[in-house]
Amino acid sequence: MTKKLLSVPIVAVLSLVLGSVEPAEAQFFKGKTIRIVVGAAPGGAFDLHSRILSRHMGKHIPGNPTVIIQNMPGAGTLVAANNVYKVSTPDGLTVGAFNGGVFLQEVLAINPGIEFEGRKWIGLGVTLQGDDVLLLRKETGIKSLEELMRAKTPVKIGASSPGSNLYDFPAILKEALGLPIRIASGYKGFADIRLAVAGGEVDGTSVPWTGIKPFWGERLGGDFTPIVQTALTKRLPDLPDVPTALDLAKTEEARELIQHGIINVSRLLMVYALRPGTPKDRVETLRKAFDATVKDPDYLEDAKKSKAVINPLRGSEVENIIADLWKMDPSVKAKLKEVLAAKKG
Repeated sequence: MTKKLLSVPIVAVLSLVLGSVEPAEAQFFKGKTIRIVVGAAPGGAFDLHSRILSRHMGKHIPGNPTVIIQNMPGAGTLVAANNVYKVSTPDGLTVGAFNGGVFLQEVLAINPGIEFEGRKWIGLGVTLQGDDVLLLRKETGIKSLEELMRAKTPVKIGASSPGSNLYDFPAILKEALGLPIRIASGYKGFADIRLAVAGGEVDGTSVPWTGIKPFWGERLGGDFTPIVQTALTKRLPDLPDVPTALDLAKTEEARELIQHGIINVSRLLMVYALRPGTPKDRVETLRKAFDATVKDPDYLEDAKKSKAVINPLRGSEVENIIADLWKMDPSVKAKLKEVLAAKKG
């Protein structure tokens, strides 16, 4: 009887002591600040996605750290990627946010500015995958791929600089599918291209469907006709009758060019990653937090209000795509390099 009575306060004391001990992750992150270093300027889509993420991710991390944004634009998000990889401390308090196209550039050895090894990055995840579509103005008189292929003169496609998806994707499509298009490059970005297409300066462009819908809305299918779903393996519900580029590929080489040069890159449109050397327990904590955030109803509601489409990938999927790029057949790699490197020169 005495032993039973003594055991009660001992159990109670132990429960109080053990209950007051915070997990190691909470002890580390409590009172800390996590920086998301975004490789794009304030005001753009990548910046918007990152700020929405920063507003909600902290509550899913033990210790509830503050999450802030540091914009570091330049070289197609490469400045930020290089900085996080080379300069930041691998403690889980700095997250790189950049475009996955840099991984393809590394594989093809077409960008001497890359100062990292892509396969060593630790993926946290992706908030948005690309869903690019080739669109043409109705004034071209072209309403389908078949009509485009019969065009007597190449149609003029507005694009930004080589090395960006807005340039590289139509360049690869031209090679893989033999499209009669002429790429008009040099536009600063998506906004300028959109205005050029709307104003008739160019005949069309290849842009993210979810990015263009808020601007052109009901004009899509009327003033602007979707011709090819550039970066998708399955047709969008909005465009059941518009073929994907993979649907149209007639050779294995064409399929591989599209898969590696367009689809894999588009899936990594907005990558969040940690530099190598980050402790495994913190990697696991941050990955769980990222996965929980992109499913969080408050986060999704915030994104909806901000008109930001969320189409996420997990960190392990990011690493698998990067690994897949390195398994590219040498002949496909050589052809992609020919298509893209020549343009950069």
